[in-house]
Amino acid sequence: MKNRVVIVGCGKIAGLFDDKDGGHVSFSHAQAYLNHGYFELVGCVDSSAERAELFSSKYSVPYFGSNLHDVLEATAADVVSITTPDETHCQIALEVLQYRPATRLIFLEKPACKTHEELEKLLRAAKISNIPVVVNHSRRFHPLYKNIKNKYESEFFGELIQVDGHYYGGWIHNGVHLVDLMRFLFSSEFNDFQVIELLENNLVQDPTLTVRAEFGPNKIPIYFHGWTDKHYQVFDVEFRFTKGRLQVNNFESKVIWEEKVVNHLGESVLQNSDEKSWFEGYSAISSAISVIAEYLDEGERAILRGVQLTDICPTMSSLWKVTQLTK
Repeated sequence: MKNRVVIVGCGKIAGLFDDKDGGHVSFSHAQAYLNHGYFELVGCVDSSAERAELFSSKYSVPYFGSNLHDVLEATAADVVSITTPDETHCQIALEVLQYRPATRLIFLEKPACKTHEELEKLLRAAKISNIPVVVNHSRRFHPLYKNIKNKYESEFFGELIQVDGHYYGGWIHNGVHLVDLMRFLFSSEFNDFQVIELLENNLVQDPTLTVRAEFGPNKIPIYFHGWTDKHYQVFDVEFRFTKGRLQVNNFESKVIWEEKVVNHLGESVLQNSDEKSWFEGYSAISSAISVIAEYLDEGERAILRGVQLTDICPTMSSLWKVTQLTK
């Protein structure tokens, strides 16, 4: 029997603009659920009833509308995906947690909330309802980064020396990916932050920041370089290790590993040693849906270790510490 899914928010990340027959690589919630085969899209909700109807028509979703409770009542959903604008995430998640009857899991887009107060409310509500809230910090699910984490922990790269990340589109909205990625890969926390530059963008009250941070007990320098996307979008990360340099460029589309070698002059230099196998695996959203499916099948909370609301609290705290520095 398939698990029933309601998607709240019928825009881009939900799948409104996807090619429904575009193949097996998933980039949206709807496509990932459909490609998995373990789920059934039974409802969709949007503040625009017209958009909800359009989404319903595209994916043959039987129940749609602009009232969340009505759709939940009609569908008895096992999973609720929340893909609405950032500022609405907390309130909608709270409504689902308080409604409760059939919901077994919430899949919540990042950022989970906007303030410490909202985070505390969500944590309390999730504990009372005993409903897992899985947050889509997508790179925690990405096969590439899982592979990098395993290689780092096996000492393949040596020790971490420095990281330079480049991102666009708001410190909270997209900077969250870089901040959380560092915590996920290297299992450490940030010690200090300095805001170097502030770039305005079209996101109200969420400027794109260039930030220097110190990370872990060795105070490793981490640089988050903000970029204005008026020209194009950027997401790159360069990791410098004692054994070489790893570059992950253009939204994970290109990975370069350069190993440290000693040349004929006795100089330590970098030599290209691409690892094509690092690309193997499903997309991040497909991996996330597979984790959710496994949890629903087995019911073991351990399956969700590292991807629940409680796991990303330090990430959000780090983001908010930086925003306080800009005031």
